[in-house]
Amino acid sequence: MILHAGNVIKQTLDTAKVEVKIKNGHEPYTEADVKVQTLIIKGIKSLWPNLLIIGEEEEVFEGKFDFNLEEFRKDLVSNDLFKELESTKVNINDIIVWIDPLDGTSEFIQGCLESVTTLIGVSIKGESKMGILGKYYTRKGKYDFNWIPKCYFAHSDCPHVYYVDYSDPNHVKEFIRPNSEQRLAICTSKSKSALQRFKKYFDIIQPDQILQVGGAGNKFLHVIEGNSDCYFYASPGLNKWDICAGEAILKSIGGVMMNTLNEKFKYEKDKSTWTCGQGFVACKCPEIYLKVSQKCFENNT
Repeated sequence: MILHAGNVIKQTLDTAKVEVKIKNGHEPYTEADVKVQTLIIKGIKSLWPNLLIIGEEEEVFEGKFDFNLEEFRKDLVSNDLFKELESTKVNINDIIVWIDPLDGTSEFIQGCLESVTTLIGVSIKGESKMGILGKYYTRKGKYDFNWIPKCYFAHSDCPHVYYVDYSDPNHVKEFIRPNSEQRLAICTSKSKSALQRFKKYFDIIQPDQILQVGGAGNKFLHVIEGNSDCYFYASPGLNKWDICAGEAILKSIGGVMMNTLNEKFKYEKDKSTWTCGQGFVACKCPEIYLKVSQKCFENNT
């Protein structure tokens, strides 16, 4: 499904000038956002018609896709990959699927394609449990990108991250996170205003490196892949579809994510709770989380 989404995004870029629309007065979106979300929802509903799905886009693509949605199957991933998990039954009413079809839309419009991801998160009883993250482009030069779709997936209670890539979609590989240097690298928003807001925290933390990265999913991936040790975003305003998938994958590698009040995020169907009321810190391990959170937010708890 994610690899098909990558095709939709590539076709949008290859066949026409990207048309930008505005929702909620100021948020940009494109045809690719709408088409990818419609594709994912139809694909999931073809397998689990009663699942509650919450997606970022309200618009629905009414056209046809150039592939058969019935090709999606439940058995593409072996249960052996998650053999550490206890076999339990889950009430379908306790499950919510969170979709950000094209995370990093602003970067997509600007041509910063390495920031673009697709996020599918699954929460159970209010906790992020499963994450699927599609990344499609890597930077080749200043203005050039390679289209190399890759799909990462994990369960928060299983200590493995797996991936498949476009060249061999039937071969699942385990992602091995490299050992990082003894330093503290933080990734955060690309916007100048965010960097100004967070400066007081960075002055306290004194990180060895600050990386300004586009897209929430891309920032999570920076931590998961070992390019950063912490995703720092101490402002409210993101939505649960921005963070559910990334949080689940991060937890599978032993990472920690909390809001700035040192609380876990709850994923609930009430629309009033979809926006994150607090900022957050997402770290590769508990030790770095404690180091960062105690310095910055000890007076909040």
